[in-house]
Amino acid sequence: MRAKERYSCAVGNVFNDLYSQLLFSFLIIFLMKVVELSASQAGMMILIAQISDAWMSLITGYLGDNVNVPFLSNKIGRRKSWHLVATFLMAIGVPLLFSKCLVCDGGDQSWLPFVHFGFFSALTGGCFSMVEINHLAFVTNAADKASELTVLNALRLELSNYIFSCLRDTDSWRTCALDTISYLLRISLRQNPYCFKQI
Repeated sequence: MRAKERYSCAVGNVFNDLYSQLLFSFLIIFLMKVVELSASQAGMMILIAQISDAWMSLITGYLGDNVNVPFLSNKIGRRKSWHLVATFLMAIGVPLLFSKCLVCDGGDQSWLPFVHFGFFSALTGGCFSMVEINHLAFVTNAADKASELTVLNALRLELSNYIFSCLRDTDSWRTCALDTISYLLRISLRQNPYCFKQI
């Protein structure tokens, strides 16, 4: 397998890894603080995503092995086509999951955000499973030897770890910078309280 193909296989699952980081570290906070859902409703969104992931795990292998995606499977193969369809749906679903409710009109209908975010949680959870399983099945078939399979999985994990460390370091730097700025502002305010009265 050429280097370009190896790196393409490594990149193929990074979007899924990013989604899992978003789901487990940010979705509950987003739903409770921004959308203002209750803790039980936010937990229900995570549960809906996990149940959707579990159900899709049961049928994804069958779809990847036996069901053709029209127009795509003949050109790129079954597993790659299901991977591409699920990636496309996730690319639509994840931003809509982390955005304003499209069907909510600001009225007193508290069930609309629950339905909206529940639908996109289910969509992204199911697509997560489809991308993950078809990617791993494709990589297993693409590798000629066990050593090549090890290299492909190592590249995937290394690329994911690199991206996560960059995101973590960027977030840490931003948090540190904001803490430092607020600390300096408090010190300046204590030393010169009259300078900030006009602001």
